[in-house]
Amino acid sequence: PWYGWGQNIYSLTPPAPDGTLKNLTGLQDGAVQGLEVSDDATTILFAMRRDFDTDGFHIYEMDVDGTDLRQLTSGSCNDVDPHYLPDGRIVFCSDRAGYREFYHQERSRVLHTMNADGTLANKQQYYYMHVPPNSLEGHLDGMCVSRDGWLVAATELGVQICDQPGRVHLILPKPRLAKRVSYTAFGGNDWKTLYIATGNRVYKRRTKL
Repeated sequence: PWYGWGQNIYSLTPPAPDGTLKNLTGLQDGAVQGLEVSDDATTILFAMRRDFDTDGFHIYEMDVDGTDLRQLTSGSCNDVDPHYLPDGRIVFCSDRAGYREFYHQERSRVLHTMNADGTLANKQQYYYMHVPPNSLEGHLDGMCVSRDGWLVAATELGVQICDQPGRVHLILPKPRLAKRVSYTAFGGNDWKTLYIATGNRVYKRRTKL
């Protein structure tokens, strides 16, 4: 499956056109994906595939200067799109459950949580997203988490909003004429404006999350 990856993580110091670039991951034939910086700007959480021929994606964490790299997940699977939760846990998407979607027979991704040290928080899937009736291909993409711990995910039905225990509370339908929602992010002065990307358009909506 396509996970929207890049080749390496870089820092730019100072953040200006003439700033100094530093490669923090140093990959030659690998990939990085789903980068997120902690709220206190001290650590970076991301998925990394060290070698395309031998490795899947797994969750890593490192200090913002590229030191103290820590591998948090492992196994014969792909773990992607990690996010910090307000209670200290980490939520991520994984195909480790082994289910296959009907149409392409690719491994389906399910949400999991783990503790900050990489141990699984619940030893099972976090929750399942809703899918349309008779759907042949579901997708889950572009997750983000509000400051209060509400999780938002782009899915085939639209944007699904889940509370802290993992229950789907609301599904925002796809914007008119949009075929697919690909990314979500919170922004604005109070971080309560939800931004949604669909194809070549970006929409925003105020929330109470």
